[in-house]
Amino acid sequence: METELNNTAPTRSIEFKRRMIAGLLGYGAGNDKKIQNILADLSLGETNGSRNKSYNGFDMRKLRQALTGASADFPAPVLQVDRPEIMAFFYSKGGVGKTTICANLGVTLAMQGSRVLMIDGDPQASLSTMFDVDVEADIVTFGDAIDTINVSKRRFDLATAVISPVRGIKMDLIPADQRMVRTDIILGSTAYREKAVQKLFSENADFFKTYDFVLIDTAPSVTPLSFSIVAAADRIIAVVELAGMALKATNNLFAMVQELEEGAHRRVPITFVPNGLHGSKRYTADTLEVIRKKFSGKNLVNVSNTVIPEYAGLSRHAKISTNRTLMEAEPTSAAALKMIELAREMEYLAVTDQNVKQEA
Repeated sequence: METELNNTAPTRSIEFKRRMIAGLLGYGAGNDKKIQNILADLSLGETNGSRNKSYNGFDMRKLRQALTGASADFPAPVLQVDRPEIMAFFYSKGGVGKTTICANLGVTLAMQGSRVLMIDGDPQASLSTMFDVDVEADIVTFGDAIDTINVSKRRFDLATAVISPVRGIKMDLIPADQRMVRTDIILGSTAYREKAVQKLFSENADFFKTYDFVLIDTAPSVTPLSFSIVAAADRIIAVVELAGMALKATNNLFAMVQELEEGAHRRVPITFVPNGLHGSKRYTADTLEVIRKKFSGKNLVNVSNTVIPEYAGLSRHAKISTNRTLMEAEPTSAAALKMIELAREMEYLAVTDQNVKQEA
């Protein structure tokens, strides 16, 4: 089994049994025997003292690579990209589940075999604490990277800020801490501030080639840093709570996209991910219908087919006292299955974005 190099020792690990692989691939339980034979042919998995083998994200990547092109009915070929898909999780209202879904999506993509980089672009550092980062310690953060290129006018090697918090998957994290508040303030008085993150990424092009996805969590407000992050993204992922008040924040989102289009002459596509559907709360279904009607037909805007259900486990496992994603704690729950659906949808959108960039 492949091992990972870590700048810091991870505090937890992810592994799963064969019965979960078909679900992660979207292959259907009826193909379990076929998957079992391929796993055996590739000598994947470890017994770890148990009679049944366990598998991880590295095994999944090898499995998908083996199946890609070799099986006509295989629904999940491994992502083939020249550079990673950069997704900025932005919404100008707190408490909608943005960070929780960002974290769970990152873990899910990595469990499916993708190489994922998570970046915490929020001074609250909620994404960092979800992965056991001591944000009170002396750590290298995304804010340090921005300060280095923006204030010190020097190149910054993003690899020096990477933490690998979970064994068994290729998912790295560049953390944040409260010092990023100062970073944001300084960036606000800087010329061409919207290009700061893009410049940082361009100077680390070779580093980014080692990933398939870059997921960036932003502050729940329009700030110079969140604007610069969105300007560097291939797509905005807007997690919207299925409640009327949350819809009002869409005005801020579209205003920011319009400003970016006028200033930088590019339009960043937006995908809305509805969160919190509940069968006994009629208003959540009504709000979902409003969202679909409101954004239907809008240029470069779509609403994800996947709707995340209201589920206590999502918020419970995100608490500092628990520090686990739902995909680690309850990978077979209804909400986790929706995360798997969402991950497959994000892979499809990534291919779409890559094709658009090649045609441009």
